[in-house]
Amino acid sequence: MYEDFYKFLAKPFSLSADAACFFMSPQHAQALAVLQYSLLTSAGLTLVTGESGTGKTLLVRRVMSNLDDTLVIGNIANTHSDFGSILPWVASSLELSTNGTDAVEIFEALERFVDKQSEADKRVVVIIDEAHNLSLSALEELRLLTNLNTSDARGIQFVLVGQPTLEEKLAQAAVHDLAQRIALDFKLEPFDFETTDEYISYRLSLYGGRPELIDYLSRATVYFHSLGIPRLINSLCDLALVYGFGESLETIDIKVVKKVLLSKKVSLSYFNRLQRSECASKLRESVLTSHGIDIARFSAQ
Repeated sequence: MYEDFYKFLAKPFSLSADAACFFMSPQHAQALAVLQYSLLTSAGLTLVTGESGTGKTLLVRRVMSNLDDTLVIGNIANTHSDFGSILPWVASSLELSTNGTDAVEIFEALERFVDKQSEADKRVVVIIDEAHNLSLSALEELRLLTNLNTSDARGIQFVLVGQPTLEEKLAQAAVHDLAQRIALDFKLEPFDFETTDEYISYRLSLYGGRPELIDYLSRATVYFHSLGIPRLINSLCDLALVYGFGESLETIDIKVVKKVLLSKKVSLSYFNRLQRSECASKLRESVLTSHGIDIARFSAQ
């Protein structure tokens, strides 16, 4: 739609989790290093948490895109509140055929599978995305599966990826034994303004656009209302480009962004109830002092 007008090769703020456009912020670089280290050292259980939209799935896809054939990867991506037993899902993620749903049978089949991979000098890794949806009983099953780890050379290595409520579940006494087996963990935080500014320039440049296409006040406003969450930054910037194209604007200014915010009041209402960071408050004060504009307001005037 607006790609030709702004001379983009593709949409710069696509909401899809494409590993090719992974932004290496300082904390994402640290999280990537933690995940890579966990795989290299055969850590039994690794935990990655963060608010929805902070880039957890994209991080996992980036890691998976650079793995060698010594790892056999299973990926469970569609967890939900009625997920039930985790054993069949682990077996399915590894493309392991089992007869029936008997837990003992599946467990024994997994043991044989892991042994076979170990004999071929391969290690088994299962990544569970949206793991905060797992019930306490499913997490307890996961603990039983960690008992397959009888030596450094064999076992199933698990990577749990989820929202902060996963940490709350793991803090409960019912799954205390599983929590004790977490070897490495990392929490992704929202961007600060400096990183948001770099991120917007990166995404604009990645697909051939001008980094200055979205001006400073627009970026400040996007940061304040997105709370530095990459998915929301993408959503606001993408719609701002649509509005800018509709008005044939060469630069996206704060008036355009405020129109976007007015149109997305409902979808932003949850995040606007969250406490903003000290960085956001200081930026608001700075812009108010230097430009006489309150970026916290939705008014399009």
